[in-house]
Amino acid sequence: MLDRNTIKKQLSEVSPGFLVAFGVRAAMRALPMLVDKAKEDKPFWFWKGNEARHLFNILHALRSSVAVSSFYTAFDTSYKPFYPYASAYGCFFDGIEVSDAASTASAFDNYVAITLAARGAVYDSDRYLLATFDHYNPHYFASGDHTSYFAAFHDAAVFFSAYAFPAGTTTQGIVLEELNLISPINFFVDKKRGFGPVLDYLTQPLWQGRSPENWLANWNDFKQAVLSVDEGLSGFLNWFDDRIAGKPIDLLLLGKQTLIPEEILVQDVASINAYLNSLTDAGKALNRVRAIFMGYGTAGKTSLVRCLLGEDVVEGKEDMTPGIDIREWPVPDSPLRAHMWDFGGQVVAHATHQFFLRTDCLYVLVMDARAEINATEQAQYWLEHVKAFAGSAPVMLVGNKADLVRINPDLETLQERYPNIVGFYNLSCTQYKTVYKPDFDSFKRDFIRQLAQMELHQVRFLDKHFNAMRMLRAQSRKQAFLTETDFRRFCEQAGVQQDGGLNQEWLLDILDKLGVIIHFPDLPFHDAYVLNPRWLTYGVYALLYSQAAKESQGRLTRQQVVTILQQEEIHDEQGHVLFYPREKCSFIVEAMRSFKLCYFLNDNASTLVIPDLLPSNRPELHFDKAQPGIVFEFRFLHLLPRHVMPMFIVSRHHEIENDQVWQTGVVLKNDTHVARALVTANYSDRVISLHVQGIDAKDYLHILHDELTQIIDKLKDLPFDELVELPEEALYREGGLLRMYPKEKALYRQLLGTLRANHKTFISTLGYKYNLFKVLGYIMTNEKLEKATNGGCTINGNGNVVINNVQNSAVGNIGDVNISQLSSNLDNVLRQLIDVIQIEVDASADKEKALRELAIIREQVAPAMNGGQNEKRDVKNRLLEFAESLKNGVNYVAKVSSDVAAIKDKLPGVLTAITALVDKLLS
Repeated sequence: MLDRNTIKKQLSEVSPGFLVAFGVRAAMRALPMLVDKAKEDKPFWFWKGNEARHLFNILHALRSSVAVSSFYTAFDTSYKPFYPYASAYGCFFDGIEVSDAASTASAFDNYVAITLAARGAVYDSDRYLLATFDHYNPHYFASGDHTSYFAAFHDAAVFFSAYAFPAGTTTQGIVLEELNLISPINFFVDKKRGFGPVLDYLTQPLWQGRSPENWLANWNDFKQAVLSVDEGLSGFLNWFDDRIAGKPIDLLLLGKQTLIPEEILVQDVASINAYLNSLTDAGKALNRVRAIFMGYGTAGKTSLVRCLLGEDVVEGKEDMTPGIDIREWPVPDSPLRAHMWDFGGQVVAHATHQFFLRTDCLYVLVMDARAEINATEQAQYWLEHVKAFAGSAPVMLVGNKADLVRINPDLETLQERYPNIVGFYNLSCTQYKTVYKPDFDSFKRDFIRQLAQMELHQVRFLDKHFNAMRMLRAQSRKQAFLTETDFRRFCEQAGVQQDGGLNQEWLLDILDKLGVIIHFPDLPFHDAYVLNPRWLTYGVYALLYSQAAKESQGRLTRQQVVTILQQEEIHDEQGHVLFYPREKCSFIVEAMRSFKLCYFLNDNASTLVIPDLLPSNRPELHFDKAQPGIVFEFRFLHLLPRHVMPMFIVSRHHEIENDQVWQTGVVLKNDTHVARALVTANYSDRVISLHVQGIDAKDYLHILHDELTQIIDKLKDLPFDELVELPEEALYREGGLLRMYPKEKALYRQLLGTLRANHKTFISTLGYKYNLFKVLGYIMTNEKLEKATNGGCTINGNGNVVINNVQNSAVGNIGDVNISQLSSNLDNVLRQLIDVIQIEVDASADKEKALRELAIIREQVAPAMNGGQNEKRDVKNRLLEFAESLKNGVNYVAKVSSDVAAIKDKLPGVLTAITALVDKLLS
């Protein structure tokens, strides 16, 4: 077996661009090892029914890596700046030796993880990735933090080079040939256009000389196995055949294949493959990008849009935008047309942002220097909106009215928390042509550049799709609605068929995601099949901002809806008049109901209620919070979105008791369960509180909790805690009666974590002791409590909690909050093991490797607490591999513990802790 240290040393001499290229070529040689010939009927059995997605991820990651290495070449031949980061990713491959298809698959899954996850630092710069040679600018590379990406590939390259070769090949000779190809002597890195030499290397045949016969046979077996899963993957296989043969790489086509638009990626694998395979012929795009202007009502968003359009701006002359205004602007020196969405800053509009904020937009946050809220807090509020609804979409910060007061937000802190901030600008819209012209020109130049970068991520269409879309858009200007028959007719005229890949359903789905049309497949309340989105957008805002809705405090009759929509002409951004005939007005109402913006009164189906417009003051309530009951809270760490409470009210409107409802709260009564609830939102404290009373309070709490979490879970990684008020009945009154019950709250996950640790007593923050089973039994039904411990606890006939071998059961609860406790428990066990090894084991190379092995495992546990589903899946795989090698005695930790009893005693605890966390990650 080739020594890894030798390979590492050789790779430390080359530039990161060559490093990635070297790694991807090594990984391509390993692809045939994914086929398990012992199970020809199901060669990819180890992926358990999700073979198509796994294969797509691997093949796409490899092709993307080729694209990245072609363009992201370091301008210094030394790899040393990147080397400190390599150790963080070594755990993906250390200790894994490819001996069968399943272990190869696991290695490739890890490869995908580092290609996509570690590529995060690079990904924000992917807009520059394959622009064209003319647009390439070394500054973009230098400005990004790409160290983790290249460091990850360092270990990937070493791994596949050392292990991923078929039996009978001369590993030593192959690797040395590859290393010789990328040595600085043979390839001088051009600092001006560094991608050239790397591209030359990538176009070398995969094998120097003739490909090994046994490898070619395995490669053909691999291709047949892949095609049996999804024939659409043939495009990838043909592309890899070209790499094996050493054919030239079409960089522009590679760019389209690599930067797959999000609207495409969310589709099934067959549809993605059909799209990718069409790119050789698909060259047309919408050439339409969106810029969304956000901020409070007086910040000057409309003024900034007027500046970009070259219009005059006069102090105090701009009216506040009623809901939304959309202006169209041809981007200078570009085929793009920008649609600039100017959102109204009123609070009522905040709840509707959920329907328009997307990842494929550029956001411009305009802050008012004269506002009472300081600049940093203003920025945080709106940046959290973008993060919740649009992920890592780019954001430009603008401080308007700099002629009066210049704002100075804590930019360093903001950028640390929100790395998607791409610039900050102080300017004055009223003086953008005079004193502040240089500042405005700087903003405009960067604004245009950001829009141009979005061009690379556009969906590409075949001529027939583009023609069908053009007919649909032209028709939508004439009529807001289109029937299914009309839609099918336009598609057939353009040549888009109902069957096969990229068919009519595919086109309909893509156009809906792009916002060209709106499709309501689940709302059979109208004969409309597709709809002009502007007709719906302007109609909704016409109702929300109407004087009638304001005067009636959010209550409108059906007749008032018709009157509002017909009382004045409404135009779209291109000046087309939007008509709202009486028979179509109900569509607006039904769409708002489907979006949970409104509901009909229970006893009056002709009256519509819009929770966002209800009175802000709490009415007189018939709910006594002093009565016994459950108190449960959602505490949001940074942002409580304005739409959560209104959507909750709409969802439970049939349970509103005696019309006790206002903007931030509601009293509910359940007919099935004997229970009532007061649910309120405090936006300043970012808290939603639930007070639930009645015999069936526990059951009703879980119904309401599930309703809220379903709304919250639609947001992107919105952090929050769940707290429970500790009941007085569960308090141990040591030393006599308390003068005053403290009414403390505890984290729900902390309570369950204490249960997981097999404790019967919970000690509060103030030091009081509580009967843990009474606390949890107070808020959880017997069924929920047993389920929360995966059978670790049961309730006997006397209503007492009985622990059943909790040691080996993973604690579950509402959501994933207990993962933190399980991760923390594993981290503590690993730390204890590290301490014992440091004390008990004599200094040796194996000792150092064991300590490094444990340190890396500890680092990889963190994503289980804070990561998404992909990160948790990767943590699960790495922990399973580590545990298996630990049990079999094949890793360094097992080696150093073999003769030291003090360490061997700790190993079962490590395995138990790993099992508990993995069980939860699997659930």
